[in-house]
Amino acid sequence: MRQLHCILDYHSKILVIRFDLRLYVYTADNEVISRFNELLHRWLRRNYGMKRLGFCWAREMENSDKQHYHYALMLNGHKVRHPSKILEQAKLYWDEYIQGSFFVPENCYYFIQRHDKEAMQNVIFRLSYLAKVNGKESRPDQTKRFGSSRLENTGSQRLSNRVSSKMVESSPHV
Repeated sequence: MRQLHCILDYHSKILVIRFDLRLYVYTADNEVISRFNELLHRWLRRNYGMKRLGFCWAREMENSDKQHYHYALMLNGHKVRHPSKILEQAKLYWDEYIQGSFFVPENCYYFIQRHDKEAMQNVIFRLSYLAKVNGKESRPDQTKRFGSSRLENTGSQRLSNRVSSKMVESSPHV
């Protein structure tokens, strides 16, 4: 969830989109998700002028002989009003270039304002499914179970976090 906090540090409003990516053929590595990221992220930068975006995915293989991925995309909510075009493009890339099936769950997107704790809790609860243990074991040792963007907090957020931790350390109630 660190990436969620980081992108909110850059943008006061974000859009989080959740979907699943299934493969028709098993692969021992995660090159398919890397290729998907390349395609989708290039399209988002070109069509929405995204300078930064966040994402996370989890690889699972449970009750099947092929893996699937649970995916969450975190975008600047001031540049995207609705996820329909993004979902269409993601589906196109996954169906045609990767050769898999694309699934969109109910309530697949959330808009979050920077200080809206309730919306943030709802999204964290929704994305917590990606962290479940079941289905993560079936993979070669060198293959990652999870992946994410590598956004960093802005300098002001890092300073704020340092001040907050110093306040906690010096509190007599800790």
